[in-house]
Amino acid sequence: MQDQRLLEGGRIRSHSIHIDDRRLISVTGVKDVDSFNEQFVQLLTEAGELRIEGADLHITKLNLDEGQVMLEGEISALSTPKAKREEACWEGYSDEGAVPAGRADRVCRICCGG
Repeated sequence: MQDQRLLEGGRIRSHSIHIDDRRLISVTGVKDVDSFNEQFVQLLTEAGELRIEGADLHITKLNLDEGQVMLEGEISALSTPKAKREEACWEGYSDEGAVPAGRADRVCRICCGG
């Protein structure tokens, strides 16, 4: 999932999410960490809010100057606010063969391994 936003001063920062074996997640384009514990991490990214859910989650890298966060643990789900969730899941998909928009919650869970 990748999204580019124009930042103040004309810089472009990309937003990406990479998951390895549902045990390690790397997120770029992070502006802030709103809250976290071992069950979830709530991030504010260039593309909006992102919630990462799981068990035994630990932040292993945090560099807000570079917009990077890395987490380890058992990753079970990623979610965004509902209005943005459907847009994010369907971005880049054509209308042909797409699952109806009402099923976006299920698709997000499937895409993210939940």
